Amino acid sequence: MPFINQKPVKIQLSRSLDGDDDDHLLYTVWGTEEEEVAAAFLESNMATTLRGKAFKGYQLAHLGGGVWDADVRYGGPEKDKSEGHVEYTFDTGGGTQKITQSLETVMRAPPGTLPGEDPENPLPPFRWSAPDMHGSIGVTEGEHGRVEGTEILVPVYHFGLVAYRNDSRVTPAYRQTLFRMTGSVNDYLWWEPKGQLFQRGEVLFLGSQGSNRGNGLWEITYKFAASPNVKDLFVGNFDRQLSFGNPQFTEPKPAFVDKEGWQYIWFLYEDGVDPTAASHNKKPKGVYVERVYRYSDFGELDLDPGAAFG
Repeated sequence: MPFINQKPVKIQLSRSLDGDDDDHLLYTVWGTEEEEVAAAFLESNMATTLRGKAFKGYQLAHLGGGVWDADVRYGGPEKDKSEGHVEYTFDTGGGTQKITQSLETVMRAPPGTLPGEDPENPLPPFRWSAPDMHGSIGVTEGEHGRVEGTEILVPVYHFGLVAYRNDSRVTPAYRQTLFRMTGSVNDYLWWEPKGQLFQRGEVLFLGSQGSNRGNGLWEITYKFAASPNVKDLFVGNFDRQLSFGNPQFTEPKPAFVDKEGWQYIWFLYEDGVDPTAASHNKKPKGVYVERVYRYSDFGELDLDPGAAFG
């Protein structure tokens, strides 16, 4: 049977360039030649915290004859891993989205525009102006060209919650609920446990990951992504008929839509001709807002807004 002894030098201090000061406890383990046995015996008998600092790791050196030296490191504040404690992380790095319609065409110019020349009104009769694409992005040439669009950065707020729960709360039915709710958005106003309020449809549940700590507690990580709802979102200028039934009399009118954070917006395009450029063009004919994620009651996650935070 292995034995363990804490060396007379109880605490050592080490410093690093990043200012992270670690404390060390030195142990001797003897009575086995097996590294796995020595490590398991050390882990079950060493101190889990030291002077308010949490366990960080250890080094185990075999001296021969069944004797091992162990250097156990402690650093940073001790984490609260009691029932009901919740840890919070967030990332505002955003996300990408493909768009096919711009907010505004800042300029359009034909090839070979002269310095100082107005690109939208070139000197006749040498060139035509560039065709008006009505905000369509990346239109390929031809009578039936495609609108290829572009990728842009959009605001997405990623955040995660790590909660510690008793075995009695992590039932098979609860784990099934987490599985079922993955890939859904909040059906109602939702206060996440840190107290931030989100409107209906703004938060997407990305799933969870849990592990049994072996001491009657589960550590569960919940992952979310939030995208803001928008009202009166300008989506471009659409031609509207001034005379019913006569498509020749139209004028561009701005179009606005309301959209929940995780709803999808797309455009229907039609082929047209820009007479000022003697060229085919594309212009939006309709805009559509689609719901692509299910709604769920986030109350079923059982995340208490009044939970204690570290």
